[in-house]
Amino acid sequence: MHASAPVGSAFSRRTDAFLWWLATAEAGLIRSCVVDRNRYRIVGATVFCTWWFATLAWIYFFSTVTASPWLYLPMGLFMGVVVLSIDRALIKGLGRGNGHRAGPWLVRTLLACTIGLFMAQPAVLFLFDREIRMQVSLDNEQRRRAKRLQLDSLYAGQQAELLRQQGKLEQDLTASYQELLSLQRQYLAETDGSGGSGKAGISVIAQAKKLELERLQAQYDQLSRHHQPLADSLQRRLQQLEETKRVEEARFAGLLQDGFLARVEAMQHLLDASPALAFRYYLIVAILMLIELMPLVAKSLLPAGPYEEQVRRVEETELLLAAKAAAHRRQLEELLLEQGAQADHQAMAEFFEAMATARPPVAEALQREWANIDSQSFRTLLERWRHRILSAGS
Repeated sequence: MHASAPVGSAFSRRTDAFLWWLATAEAGLIRSCVVDRNRYRIVGATVFCTWWFATLAWIYFFSTVTASPWLYLPMGLFMGVVVLSIDRALIKGLGRGNGHRAGPWLVRTLLACTIGLFMAQPAVLFLFDREIRMQVSLDNEQRRRAKRLQLDSLYAGQQAELLRQQGKLEQDLTASYQELLSLQRQYLAETDGSGGSGKAGISVIAQAKKLELERLQAQYDQLSRHHQPLADSLQRRLQQLEETKRVEEARFAGLLQDGFLARVEAMQHLLDASPALAFRYYLIVAILMLIELMPLVAKSLLPAGPYEEQVRRVEETELLLAAKAAAHRRQLEELLLEQGAQADHQAMAEFFEAMATARPPVAEALQREWANIDSQSFRTLLERWRHRILSAGS
């Protein structure tokens, strides 16, 4: 018994047809099944929700890779269609014949869980966007510090050598200056009478001290003039090293970003730091994965109805007709081969009969033509030879 086709507005009929298509139901068969019509609407609605959830998740994923909506919108829509095709294939495989076997069911479940787990990541990152951005900033700052330490370690040898040379120059100047100050104090002590001679004024010892002081002053001035270019060169090289490190830091900072992988890593850092957040994160992931599993769950939980029986009967009928058509074609091919063999036998008999009455020059020409045969069919060659033989004998 078949119920009448559903009656309603054109919009409702188109909506039903679209939902049945999503649920991989044959519209010509499902219209005659009253109860199954609603069941497959439910399955189609779950596929529709999964489709758009996947589309939005992929759009958000690609938006973390590129800022151009002309790129991430088409790519997100395309991946949504890919997920839709996979879901429809999984649902179509849940027929009466193989839907309850453990092997196919396990494969479909693992595939759906894999897709659902990946789609849950962009959704979770979107939900925790504010916290993740803050953690990404902290992670990038740690990366910058690590890069600074790496650069310091890389240029530590050169910088230490330059500082050693600079320190040696300063040490030489300091030693010369300290000697100059010591002699200056001795000279002043000799002039005021507090020195070793005990005489105030410019005595012989004071004059000797003065000459020695002038000699040390000239030596210090010469050493200072000689060391100053070296000290300036060392200072410039140290500044160049610092500038090189600043350029490397700026280049590294330009590479830091808040893309998908950086956000995933930041999310992992948040989960490691907060068990409460980790529990809610895994709970949200499980709920989002159920969205991808909804079509499989709905198709599995809903009982099989008359639509499944009609599908089974139509498949059996089509298989039977296909088998009969194949047998009929095989019979025709066998008949064709048999009739062709009989025609070939008759043609060969006529050919040899004509050869018996052919003139020798004609037979020799036919033999040469046989030796040079290339791609023409044997039947065509026989017919042409037979015509030539008959024409030569007449």
